Amino acid sequence: MYWGSDPVFCFCEYTLHSTHSGCFEDYIHVDLTELAVLIRTERKRAGLSMQSLAELAGVDRTTLSRLENQRLPELGYAKLERILAVLGLEFAVRPAGALPTLNDLKRDRGQGDV
Repeated sequence: MYWGSDPVFCFCEYTLHSTHSGCFEDYIHVDLTELAVLIRTERKRAGLSMQSLAELAGVDRTTLSRLENQRLPELGYAKLERILAVLGLEFAVRPAGALPTLNDLKRDRGQGDV
């Protein structure tokens, strides 16, 4: 992941799913810049300080700050996954334009496959 003055190229859409009902639409598609904004928004919505989220996710507070401010040159998947998990989000990569299947939606709601 690269931000800053370099252009961001994304050949797929990132799909985030909320495990909290009512927070926002079940599935949202974001690019890398939107991901940083979403993390900050959800952290504030959860009433967490940057330090609290960093501790809960097991990442350095400066890493989280740089992520939220789009100044982090690289972030590993494991760290991103832990940050999202604390916020009740999960990360999935789908082909661009793909929508979740009925099975995806039912499984996420605990109804099993059709």
